Formats: sequence, C-alpha cells, structure tokens
Amino acid sequence: MWGRRQEWHLGGAGSGSGGAYTSGHMRSIRDVGASMSLPDPDRLASAVSRVTSTMAGIRFCPAAPAASLPRCWRGALLPIPGRRPLTIALFADRASCAALTAAMLSCAVNEVDMAMIDDALCELVNMTAGQIKNELAPSQALGLPRALDAAPVFAASGDWAHVALHAGELLLVVSLAERVY
Repeated sequence: MWGRRQEWHLGGAGSGSGGAYTSGHMRSIRDVGASMSLPDPDRLASAVSRVTSTMAGIRFCPAAPAASLPRCWRGALLPIPGRRPLTIALFADRASCAALTAAMLSCAVNEVDMAMIDDALCELVNMTAGQIKNELAPSQALGLPRALDAAPVFAASGDWAHVALHAGELLLVVSLAERVY
C-alpha cells in the first residue's frame, strides 16, 4: 500500500570525488509519511522488475537496511510536471550500469560504452517512471529522460527519497522528489 514508509538516505556529501557519489553507508532512516506519500521498497522493486525482467531477465529486491552501498556513478532522471510534480531517477555504480546495459542490449559488458549506458539508463527510467507514475500521479504526462552524474542528486539528498535495490551483485537506487528537476 502507498503511504507512510521509511526513507533511506544515503550518507556523505557526494561531491568530493570527481563526480561520483562516494558514501558506502546509509546515513539515516526517517519517516516521510507527512511530506511525501511514496511506494514502499517492495512496490518500487516490483515496478523496476516489471521493466527489467522483460528487458533483461533481471529482478530486483529491496536492499537490506544495514547494507553498504557501492558508489553511485551514473543515472537518469525523468520529470513529471503537473498538479503533483515529481521527478523519478535511477542510479547505479559503474559495474551495475555496464551489466544492466549489456543485459538490455544482449551484448558483452566489455562492448558497452558511455553512450550505450546513457541510452539504456534513459530507457529504463522512462519505462520505470511510467510504472511508478500510474500509482502516484496517473493523469500527468511524463517528461523527457536525461542521463546525468549521480553526485548532484546525492549532494541535494534533502529533496530526494532514495531506495536501494539489488539483484545479486547489481545495485540500483531509485530516487524520487516531489518537484521537477
């Protein structure tokens, strides 16, 4: 059920390492039910998995609360303007970006380049945002996805709710904000 849940904030400022988010640990957990009604981690994992299982044969689960996170390196975000503005983003470390892209494009990881990663992340956030939007803001149109470095989003984490998901060694962070970026 949508509603009150715990929010995972990733630790660290995220801006001091050449554009990569550097924290390896969760910073805090706080209740966000009063400010933002978001899907719980299981529902977010299901929304992502509906896309990734079809495109790449990968199913995600929520990460354990005490799990440390690898560096979030790259991602894509998609704004949803309207009466209830939202931005939905997906981020991952280098290895997860490359592995997800290779699985989505049916190629070897060593064949993946930056343009392929950006295209795959934009397609993934576009399809995942459609799943999440249907629950949170069904009458609003999706904006256009764009790829970006993870550091700026994690440096401004006060505006964002972050939920970590995993599929074996792959990590994906779903980030949501109640405003358009």
